[in-house]
Amino acid sequence: MLNSLLQGIEQRLAKKPFTWMSWWRGKKWISVFLISPTLSEKYPLWKRDEASLSSLRLFDLEPQALHTELQRYWKRPFWQRWWLSLFTSINNKRKAYAYYQRCLAFAEVQKKHGYTGSIVKSSGQERAIFLELVTWFNQDVKQCEKILEQHAGDLNWLQSRFTLILSQYKQKTEQRLLKCMEKKLRKVPTMRSQNRIRNRIKKGSQELGKLMRDYLLLGSFPPDQVSAHNEGATASSVAYEATEDSIVSDSQELVYVGPAVATRNTLRMYSTKKAHLGDMDSVGDWVRLQRQTIDSLLAAKTPEAYAEIKTLLEQSLSSIEGLIKPQIDCYQQLLNNAKQGISDYEVAIEYSEFLQCRLIKFFQGKPLRLLFHPDKSGGNKALSQIKTELFKEFKRLSDTSLEAISRGLRTLKKCIPKWRLEHQAMEDKMQRDREAFRVYFKKAMKESEESTARLNAELAEMGKQIECLNNLVQKNITGHHSSEETRPQDQERPGSSTRSFARR
Repeated sequence: MLNSLLQGIEQRLAKKPFTWMSWWRGKKWISVFLISPTLSEKYPLWKRDEASLSSLRLFDLEPQALHTELQRYWKRPFWQRWWLSLFTSINNKRKAYAYYQRCLAFAEVQKKHGYTGSIVKSSGQERAIFLELVTWFNQDVKQCEKILEQHAGDLNWLQSRFTLILSQYKQKTEQRLLKCMEKKLRKVPTMRSQNRIRNRIKKGSQELGKLMRDYLLLGSFPPDQVSAHNEGATASSVAYEATEDSIVSDSQELVYVGPAVATRNTLRMYSTKKAHLGDMDSVGDWVRLQRQTIDSLLAAKTPEAYAEIKTLLEQSLSSIEGLIKPQIDCYQQLLNNAKQGISDYEVAIEYSEFLQCRLIKFFQGKPLRLLFHPDKSGGNKALSQIKTELFKEFKRLSDTSLEAISRGLRTLKKCIPKWRLEHQAMEDKMQRDREAFRVYFKKAMKESEESTARLNAELAEMGKQIECLNNLVQKNITGHHSSEETRPQDQERPGSSTRSFARR
C-alpha cells in the first residue's frame, strides 16, 4: 500500500512542472523553475543534490527569498492581498513555493518510509479494501496539496488550522474504512480470519496515515515544528495500536456458535471493541449498536442484565468524554494562542463557531437522547432509573463543553479591534439596508405588475367596447346606403321641376 501511495505522489510531482501555468500565455511551470541541470521527469527536483539545489531559482528568487516575500504578503491587510492577487503573480508564487516544499518533503519521506514489498497471501476482500483505502488517501493528499498551495508561507494559518484539517481527513477516512470493512468482511467465513484481516488492514491504514501526515507536514512546516506537531499524533497512534492488540488477543480466545445471546464475555468483547466512539459524525451508527446490545441484554433476562447495562452506559459516557475533552483542550490552546497574538483571532472565531455548531448538534441531537434520556426507556422503570442517574452526568458534560466554547467565543470577540467592530457594524448596516431595499423593490415590482395587469385589463375592456361601437356604426352606415339604393331612380325631389322650368 505504501508503494502505491508513494508512486501516486511521485508521478504527480514529476508531471507538475510540465503542466500549463498559463495556457493563454503559452507558459508552463518549468519556465519559473531555473536550475542546473534543467528539470525533467526522470531527474526531478527531489533527486537533486545540494549543489544542484543551491542553483534553484523560483521566479528569479532563491527559495528563502521567496518565502520571505510570501511572509510579508500574508502580513498585509486583506484588501492589499486581494489587490496583489489580481494584478501580480503572487498566486503562482505561492503554488511554486508549495511545490518546492513538497518535493523536499517527498525526498525525506522516501528516506524514512522507503518502498516495501507487496502484500502476499491476501484474500480478494482484503485486496479490494486495500485498493479503496489507497484511493481514499491519494484523494486526501491531493486535496491537502491544494490547501497548502492556497496558504503557502502563512505560518499562523498552518499552525492553527492545518493540523485540524488533517485530523478531520483522518476521521473521515477511518469512518469510511470501518463501513467498508464491515461490508466486505461479511463474506469471510470465520471470526478468526475476520479479526486477522481487520488487524492487517488497520495497521496498513495507520502506516498510510503516518506517511500522509509526514509528507504534508514536512511540506508546510520547518523541521523543528514538524516534530512538535507530530508528537500528539504519535502518542495517539501508539495508544490506538495497543488497543487494537488487546482487541485481537481477546477475540482470538472466543468461539461463537449458535444464536446471538448477550453474556458477560460478549459484553466485555463488545465494550472493548464497539463502545469506543471514533468521531462525532459516526454517533448515529454507534448509538444504534449500543441500543442493540441493550435490547439483547434485556431479552436475555439474566440476573446481572441491568448491572451490565449500567456498565455499558457508563463506558459509553466515558467514551463520549474521551472524544470531547481533547477537542476542548485543543480549543483552549488555540484560544491562548489567539490571546497572545500567535494565532489569528479571526481564524479562532471561525473555528469556535464551527466547533460550537458541531457540539450543539452532537449533544442535542436525537441519537444521544435515545441512548441516555430516561423517557426513552420503553416503559422499563429499572432502565429508566439507570438512565436518570447517567443523564445527569451527560447533561453536565454537555453544559460544561458548550459553556467552554461560549466563554472562549466571548473572549475572542473582545480581542477584535474597535475599528474592525465599527467596520463590521457598517457592513451589517449595509447588509440590512440591502435586504430592506430588496424587500421594498420586490414589493414595488409586485405593485407595478398588478397595476400594469389592471391597466391592461381596462384597456382590453375599452377595446372591446370600441369594437362594439365600430360594429354598430358600420351596421348603421351599411343600412343607410342600402335604403338609398332601393329608392326609385326617376323620383324627383319636390320643387325640382319648377326650378328647372324657371331656369330655362
